[in-house]
This record gives sequence, C-alpha cells and structure tokens, in this order.
Amino acid sequence: MDEIIKEILIENKMMLHEIQYDYKTYFTFFDDGKEDYYVLLFMSYDELKILNEDSDFKLEFLVNAVIEEDIRKKHLKEFEAVNLDYNLSFILILNLEEETDLILKELHKIEENYRIAKKYILPYNNNDVNNLKEKIKSSNAIIELNRIAIENSSLLNNKNETWYKLLMSLFIKIPFLNYIPLNDNQQLKNIKNEINSELNDSEKIFVENILSDFNQNQDVEDFLLNNNLFENETRE
Repeated sequence: MDEIIKEILIENKMMLHEIQYDYKTYFTFFDDGKEDYYVLLFMSYDELKILNEDSDFKLEFLVNAVIEEDIRKKHLKEFEAVNLDYNLSFILILNLEEETDLILKELHKIEENYRIAKKYILPYNNNDVNNLKEKIKSSNAIIELNRIAIENSSLLNNKNETWYKLLMSLFIKIPFLNYIPLNDNQQLKNIKNEINSELNDSEKIFVENILSDFNQNQDVEDFLLNNNLFENETRE
C-alpha cells in the first residue's frame, strides 16, 4: 500500500518528507504556496490496539495525542509551515485484515473528531492491495487508478469484489487523488448518449438547438427569454 500512496504523492509533485516516528510516517504538501498539509501514518490495526492499551485514552483521543504530541510538536516545527494549525489533515492508512462493524464504528469516531486535524481513515487488507496491484499496467499510478475505476465501474455494488471497494476508498480518503476521465471528449460523448437515450426525436432536436446556439458567457435568463423558452404559465 505504501508503494501506491507514494507514487500518488510523487505524481502530484508534492514535497515528501519521511518523519522518524515509530511507524512509517510522511509529511507532505504542495510546492506552490498552497497551505494544505498532510500527515500520512501507516500502521496495522493490531499496532493501533496495542498503542491504545498502553494509554489512558479512548481511541479517538489517542489519535489526537499521536498527531499533536508525537508528530506535530516533535517533527513538524522544522518545516515552518504557514497556518499549519488550521490546515493540517491526517490520513491513517490502516492494515485491517478482518474488519467488523465494531471496528469500523471505532474508526468512524476517529474521523468525526475534528480536533487537532481533519482525519481520514483508509483501512485495507493485503489481498485487496495485491489484487489492485495486479491490474496496474504502467508506472503512472494516478492514470492507472482512474483507468481501472472506469473500466470496472460495473463492480461498484458488487460486495464480493472488495478490491474495487478499496480503489473507491482511495479516491474518497486521499484528498489529493482526483478522479480524472481518461478521455474528456469520450466521457462527454457518453454522457450525451445517455441523455439522448431518454429523449424523443423532437426533444433531441430541441436540445441540439440549445447546445449549438447557447454561448457559455451569455446570461442564461436572457437566452431563455430571447428564444421563447420560458413557459407562459406555471405548472401546478
């Protein structure tokens, strides 16, 4: 999992610093003056449990202590990051081989606690990571993840294909990983086809006329008025 995340960071041209903490930890941010900062911590759920057992905190408050006392105060001062206190996000990439509703509820509580930093929890198991890696065909992780997401979109509601659930979680839990259509023109064409499939012939002509005549810089209300597209009476 570390390899995939690291490639995403590099391809986004983010500054990447490995923090010397007890577990693999990265501090990363964009090199363009944008005041968005991320701490990524890699550990297993078993390690998190042991850490929690050795403390007097509930799990959600333990994570706050780890971010503030163990990482931010001890390791991030040297970067002199502007407005770090207000723009820090924490991403926990958590190896969780056997998830239960109780564990997921615990993790959700961590995410809901916005103190110290905005939090994202990305649980995964090794089998799903290996299945996802097998489908990556080139070294460009962002393009590949997008391609795999599009080509396998039919698996979205298939509970047995848990590797695809992990792929979707990557897009949800990694704030700087964006969904990018592989071919914008083809994507628009597909959307247009879906719309047209719901229209009759006269409605298709009507829509084509609107698309061909409308200038994106034009006021929408003026366009509708000038083309007699307002209804004379309000529907009841």
